[in-house]
Amino acid sequence: MLATAENPYSRRPRVGSPGHPNGTNTVQRNGTLTSSSLGPETERRIRLLFPPSERDVVRKALSEQCGNNLPLLDKLDDVQLERFRFAVLKLSEGRLDKLAQAIALAKADWRDLLVAADFADDPRIHLGWLPKGR
Repeated sequence: MLATAENPYSRRPRVGSPGHPNGTNTVQRNGTLTSSSLGPETERRIRLLFPPSERDVVRKALSEQCGNNLPLLDKLDDVQLERFRFAVLKLSEGRLDKLAQAIALAKADWRDLLVAADFADDPRIHLGWLPKGR
């Protein structure tokens, strides 16, 4: 039997799954997207804020705790999640303790996170924020 997109028993990987050539950034589970990587702009801000010895910790925290697991953000892709991740990074000021506090705020109510980072009024304002280098 030839595998097709219409065939639910297809062995061909779905768009968004790790095995699909166009879907390495997100994995679809139960109709929701699960972020598995950070975009280049998020990486850029991590490099500007944190020393090399802390960057893996920051990446892991953002990937695992500040993504589609936040309330009502389960269908966003990595680019759409940047607004929230940039807000966390901005509030962190390059410190792991403040990063943890910002992630806790995001988990409690990400709207408060956006207000605290001055990203609440314009859904694209985060794109203009770039931290000063270390």
